[in-house]
Amino acid sequence: MGYHIDLTLSPDKKNYAVDAVPLDYGKTGIFSFHMQQDGLIRAGDKKGEKAASSDASLSTNERWLTALERDRNSPTAK
Repeated sequence: MGYHIDLTLSPDKKNYAVDAVPLDYGKTGIFSFHMQQDGLIRAGDKKGEKAASSDASLSTNERWLTALERDRNSPTAK
């Protein structure tokens, strides 16, 4: 998939965080993703580092939305 995915549980095992970071920044991806139990997926270009709960959610992240639209309009999109 091109990403390292990490699941972290809180000590009481009531909360969690999921992080996805490109395996090879710039080749397998540029966005890092973060999600907690609230279900909001957050993304940012973190240069290969983890995204944070303070990053913009996918629905409000302008850079993500621009890239998504560009990919949708790409002649190679299926």
